[in-house]
Amino acid sequence: MPPFLGSICASVNQVVVRGIPGADTLAAGEVITIDCWVLLDGWHTDLAVTMAVGSVDVRLSGLLQATKSALAEAVSTLRPGNQLGDIGVIVQEAVAGAGFAVIPELGDHGSCRAIWAEPQVRNYGQRGQGLELVAEMVLAIESIVSAGRTELRLDQDGWTFRTADGSATAHFEHTIAITDDGPLMLTAG
Repeated sequence: MPPFLGSICASVNQVVVRGIPGADTLAAGEVITIDCWVLLDGWHTDLAVTMAVGSVDVRLSGLLQATKSALAEAVSTLRPGNQLGDIGVIVQEAVAGAGFAVIPELGDHGSCRAIWAEPQVRNYGQRGQGLELVAEMVLAIESIVSAGRTELRLDQDGWTFRTADGSATAHFEHTIAITDDGPLMLTAG
């Protein structure tokens, strides 16, 4: 993979993840995802938020709301004794119920001394399946959702993924520590 050419990821409309910021002008009715990570004292955190540029149509507004809500529901499951599949199935059901689809190739990951650490956490799954969650585990939980089809295309830059059909996407992410008292959001602002 070539070096990333930006300081943050800026993904507009059908760009799903790792969009390289450019000189393009944003227009009302579009959406943009800002995705960034911070390295502090050897520890990584990851955060993403999708925002509307001006007013967006009802479908895009629904996409943003469903994706953000799915993330909140997934975070609420981050308790010792639950399993990785519990996270994915919540995201999948929440967005499908709103008429959208998770992007199956992309998803959550562990977060610690490496930006993309194990375990892999997908936005689909089955309740009660997968690795058991334990206190002190740190996960970057992200809902990545398409308003249309979910097939992806990788740009020639080797980083930027976009929907093959040009459908708009939304992406929300927080880094969460699992504690005995429940989830602790490390990227809350």
